[in-house]
Amino acid sequence: MNPSKPKRPLGLTLAIFASMMLFSIVPLAQTLFVLGINGYQGQGDSGIVSGISISNFDPVPYLTRAFLAFLFLALCIFTGLGRPRAMRFIFPIGVFLFGGSVILSQILPAFITPVTLEEGIDSGVPLRQTVQWGYFFMILTVTTYSIWFANRWSSRAFFRGHYTEKDLELMRAALE
Repeated sequence: MNPSKPKRPLGLTLAIFASMMLFSIVPLAQTLFVLGINGYQGQGDSGIVSGISISNFDPVPYLTRAFLAFLFLALCIFTGLGRPRAMRFIFPIGVFLFGGSVILSQILPAFITPVTLEEGIDSGVPLRQTVQWGYFFMILTVTTYSIWFANRWSSRAFFRGHYTEKDLELMRAALE
């Protein structure tokens, strides 16, 4: 068996892609949607102004989320390239921190804060809670899978740039 430079494992590619979608693309899409819809005013054919203006809108949390999403996107790009070698440690830590921060800042408050009558009666509350539970389990699954696969021997060999004797033994055992 002639070992060459290890390629990026499919499982690591899936972990990078799933975490990139969850922690970069989704927050960027949410930010673009909210910032794009806020203050949009358009003239209809009848001359009536239409659109939405969100009152008491603070764009800072959305811009912060967009900045962090771009930061995580850069993390995913460097992890996909496998350079620098420290990405083996930085990627799982980053996934853990981003997953935990989303759970603590977005999902947990949605479960803890009770709906008050001042906000009005909203029939969408059960749907919103169901979506939040789905989002929670998706974050939990992607975070766990990404951390787990980034620490497998094939991913370690990819980040290291070469196979060790133990890696070669594991490959020989898998082929037999």
